[in-house]
Amino acid sequence: RWWTRHETRDGDGGSIIASGVARHSSDSPPDTKPVDETVEGVDIISCMPHEIIHHILSFIPTQYGIRTSALSKAWRHVWCHTPCLDFDCFNKYGHWVKFKGRDINQTLRSYRAPTITRFNLSSCMHYRNPQSEMNSWMEFVVSRNVEKLYLVLDGSIHYRLPDLFYRSSSLEKLSVNFDMIPECTVSWKSLRKLALRSCNLNDESIDNILSGSPMLETLRLIYCTGPQRLDLSKSRTLRRLKIHWYEGHMDIDRNDDQRLDEIVAPHINYLKLKSSYKPLTLVDVSCLMEANLDIFRRHSSSWALNTPFKEKADFLQTGVLKMLAKLQNAEGLSFGGSLLQILSLAELRGVSFPTFKVQTLTLKTRFAKSSVPGITRLLHNSPGLKKLIAVPTHIDDIDIEDWYLDNYLESQGLNPDQCWRSKYDVFPTSDESDDMIVRNEESSWELVVSFVEMMLRNVTTLEMLVVGLKHIDRSFNDSNLLEDLLQMLPNNNYVSIVLKR
Repeated sequence: RWWTRHETRDGDGGSIIASGVARHSSDSPPDTKPVDETVEGVDIISCMPHEIIHHILSFIPTQYGIRTSALSKAWRHVWCHTPCLDFDCFNKYGHWVKFKGRDINQTLRSYRAPTITRFNLSSCMHYRNPQSEMNSWMEFVVSRNVEKLYLVLDGSIHYRLPDLFYRSSSLEKLSVNFDMIPECTVSWKSLRKLALRSCNLNDESIDNILSGSPMLETLRLIYCTGPQRLDLSKSRTLRRLKIHWYEGHMDIDRNDDQRLDEIVAPHINYLKLKSSYKPLTLVDVSCLMEANLDIFRRHSSSWALNTPFKEKADFLQTGVLKMLAKLQNAEGLSFGGSLLQILSLAELRGVSFPTFKVQTLTLKTRFAKSSVPGITRLLHNSPGLKKLIAVPTHIDDIDIEDWYLDNYLESQGLNPDQCWRSKYDVFPTSDESDDMIVRNEESSWELVVSFVEMMLRNVTTLEMLVVGLKHIDRSFNDSNLLEDLLQMLPNNNYVSIVLKR
């Protein structure tokens, strides 16, 4: 029984690679020679190939790229040929930048690159005639065969994209953060990734966009409104669907939102669904291989706001279990805290769960008793599980308050104290769990040990366990924690345990 810990980070926030064999490399790094700051009197920057300089400039806002003209003679006009233009009012350096229309116009007049690989236009623009100026900018980027386009416009700006924009044959990735409604036929022959945020969609606009994007592979809908039934069956190339807080159109007679109820997506193999009000009916997701699901407590519909939790808990449990029944063949599943709490209620009531073929299961939740019953049932019903990832969530993450759960159990004739205490009393409440982490108490370290022990007791085929420690105080000794975890494994169990900071 052994372990090694090796971490590598990637661009999506970091990942861990755990190796089963400890290796020690004695290879010395290759000899390196210091590079002189100048070569025959010429500064090194001036000697750099333009392709490298363009690559460097692509990582900074355009206004900073223009300022580099003063660094070197060779750089004086290089920015004009950089294939990326970035007018971002709030850049990654944390400074607000207010652009005026004439600033962007002057930049585009000086621009010389024949192709724009990426164009980013943010919302903090100050110009008098947005329709005219925006049209000229869109005509410019389309004429330069733009490949990746990001548009974020302030909600106070009312703008209709020109028809030629919807006929861009070079566009491969499009992200829009304003109410974009095409009023002409869409023809995005090369589009592969589309993200729509704050768009008021309808059946006609969705069909227009999808039929005009025959190569579309990824679709993201964030804070959008649209029809109750999202039918993606005609998008045969679509493989990834991500929905966050999708709302329905207002039903005037009921004075409520007709929110998204059904998803028909027979060709997707990945689904990420963050619902803010209720579970959805997955009519057809027959090719799905991976899913990431959660239900937020934060609501905006009158049904969610005015209905006590104990009156909608049965509805939530039924809806969640119906969704899970559609995920039985998925190889990768990820569940959030609120969804796990809903599953806990179903488990305490003795409701049957589907059996899963999942091989990798990710649990993002507080290490609290309200999620444990649901987790244990999931583990029991996942007989082929190979990899388990447990990520403790932060105090700012919104789950269902414990007293809502207790009130519901009481309404079902159950004693909450007996329900939780019978098997789960070793775990704290959600509030107690938050206090442990905020105060950096040693008990938070003990909580991790107890949580891991619970998970290991309920799996038999596990090969790797990844435990997130992001919110656990770094002053605790990870090696000591690992030793405690290893003591829980039987001698014939070869589970690799990875601790992730």
